Amino acid sequence: MSRPLPRFYCIGHKAPAFTPGCDYLHISPNRFDHLNQMLVPDDALGEKNHGSILSEYTQLMALYEILKDCDPEGYFYMFQYRKFLALKPGGRTSPNMPYAYSCKAEEADQIFPSPEEVGALHGSLMATPQLSIQSMANNYSRYHLAEDFAAFAISLKSTGHFDDKRCMQFINCNILYPSSSLGLHKIGIFIRHMTIMIAAWSHFADNFHVRRDGFQRRSGGFLLERLQGFLMYEELVAHRSIRAATSHLIIVSDTTTVQPTA
Repeated sequence: MSRPLPRFYCIGHKAPAFTPGCDYLHISPNRFDHLNQMLVPDDALGEKNHGSILSEYTQLMALYEILKDCDPEGYFYMFQYRKFLALKPGGRTSPNMPYAYSCKAEEADQIFPSPEEVGALHGSLMATPQLSIQSMANNYSRYHLAEDFAAFAISLKSTGHFDDKRCMQFINCNILYPSSSLGLHKIGIFIRHMTIMIAAWSHFADNFHVRRDGFQRRSGGFLLERLQGFLMYEELVAHRSIRAATSHLIIVSDTTTVQPTA
C-alpha cells in the first residue's frame, strides 16, 4: 500500500509571492479570502505565545495541536510566503545570502516541488542548507542579545530533555540551519521537537522573557529557530537517525540581493 502524499502548508503573514502549483493550507494571522486558510491570530494562544514575540512559531504551535492526532509516520512540507526548499537550484545565488537562490516569481513557479516529487523521496527529509558557524552562542550574540541566549539554555534544562552535556552541545553547536521550519518534515519528529520547544519557551517566558521594542521584540522566534535547527542537527548529523535529500533554499525576490521585508 503506497503512503499518502505529503500535505503542503504555507505559513506567514502574507499571501505567497509566487504561485505554488499544488493544493496547500495557508496558516496565517491574517485573512486572505482567496486562499484555503487556517486563521491563527497572533494572540490566539495567549500573550505568552503572541506572534509579535514568537513570529511564525505561534502558528506552528497551532499546527502542532492538529498534527498530534495524525500518523507519526506521515510527512508534511512547509514553505513560507516567499521562501521554500526545492530539489532543483535556482538560477542565481544571492550575494548577501550565498546559501540561498534569489528567484523571480516566474522562476519560483517552475522549480517549486510538486507533492509527487516530494513524496518520491522515500523517507528522506528536506532541510535547509547547513551553515558552518563558530558556535550557536556566538552566532546568536552577533545578531541578538546574549543574555537571552544564556537564559534560554537554562530553560532547556527545565524541559527534562536536556542535561548539562546536551545543553553544552547546543551552546557549542557549529552547524546552523537557517529558516529551520522549512522543508519536508516527518510528523513524529516534528511533534517530538515541538514538544521540547514549547516546554523550553514556556519556562523562558515565565522566568526570563523581557519585552523589547524593534527587531529584538521577536526574541522568542529567534531562540526557537536556533533550537529547532539544533534538534534537526541531532537527527541528521549527530545521530543520523534519518536522511535528508539535497535541497536548495529559494527566496522569491525581484533583485539578486534579497531585501528584508516587514
